Amino acid sequence: MEQTTIFLSQATAKAYTEGILSEIKLEIVKDEKDGGNKVEGYITIKTDDINYTTYNITAKATTKAGKPNKSYENLVAFMERAHSIAEVGEEEATKVRVNGQVNPWTSFNQMGAKTHKVGYKTGFVSIISELKDPRSIFEVECFVQSVDDEFDKETQVPTGRAILHTLLPIYNNGIEPLDIVVPQEYAMACKQLFTQPGCQSAHIVGNIGNTKEEKKTTVEYQIGGAVTKTQTKNVNELILTHAGTMEQQYELETIQRAIAEYDLVLESKKKRAMESNKAGGNKTVGGTTIGASAAAGHRNFGF
Repeated sequence: MEQTTIFLSQATAKAYTEGILSEIKLEIVKDEKDGGNKVEGYITIKTDDINYTTYNITAKATTKAGKPNKSYENLVAFMERAHSIAEVGEEEATKVRVNGQVNPWTSFNQMGAKTHKVGYKTGFVSIISELKDPRSIFEVECFVQSVDDEFDKETQVPTGRAILHTLLPIYNNGIEPLDIVVPQEYAMACKQLFTQPGCQSAHIVGNIGNTKEEKKTTVEYQIGGAVTKTQTKNVNELILTHAGTMEQQYELETIQRAIAEYDLVLESKKKRAMESNKAGGNKTVGGTTIGASAAAGHRNFGF
């Protein structure tokens, strides 16, 4: 099939979750810009015994046209009716369904250290009577920069999985880096597909994995014997289940311009964060959109 070229525009970046409301932290506050009310906070949804997905939420009471905002009305009603596992236990907790967005972002602390994370956001939550298919999934259209083997961070031994380093087109001709994990059974196929000329624009579907990983370390003491310490960290992964190339390909020159522009944005945000530190501030400058090339040593295709 003949492929055509498309220019950069906001891409599909869908997130969907069905499960039990584990935690709810929503409140009505005053908007600092216009003084009106808005709902903001987050909810966390349990989809199985180990997976939990958190959605950040913000919705103003009125639209830009000054009309009542249906998202705000939905969330206010949801706040009145919803009960979390933390409040009433799992049996009585509210069952929910959310259609939201994948939301990668980059921030800097006062020392200029960069943090890149993937979050999820929504402005609408549905209460359902029963769970039909509890799960958390995503669907994105993106530009594949490189496909690399995954290595264990401690042992540096290959895990068998691969990592798709992609760029997610967003609003205002922007981009955000987005890494997607490829299971071992699909790793070779992804390498073969996305390294072909004209096959860098991808349509990917998969599971959202948000789990807690525990690491136990035992230290021997001369006096008192051994002590075992447990460290827990959250692991947030987008795990590919289906992938293919888009019929329309992103225009390569536009991607390259977006990378250059957002490298400049990145430097500006970093500078602001460090200047805040010098001025005695105590905050993280976040929400940065950035398009950076893959790290040194990665294979880049098309650049």
